Amino acid sequence: MSELEEIEQLVDLAQTEQQALRELGASMNRLRLAQHAKARLEELDGETVRSVYAQRGATGVRCA
Repeated sequence: MSELEEIEQLVDLAQTEQQALRELGASMNRLRLAQHAKARLEELDGETVRSVYAQRGATGVRCA
């Protein structure tokens, strides 16, 4: 790769920083919401939660 090609590639990559930060922020927000949901599920009656999961056909979801 020539120096010019490397510079072009580096500039292209550097220009993605803001988009990457926005995506990271959105991912962190989804993570916080998921953690809050799991914590809230832990507070609810286990039998009721299991019943709702069974009705929805949900599998593989584990609370902390």
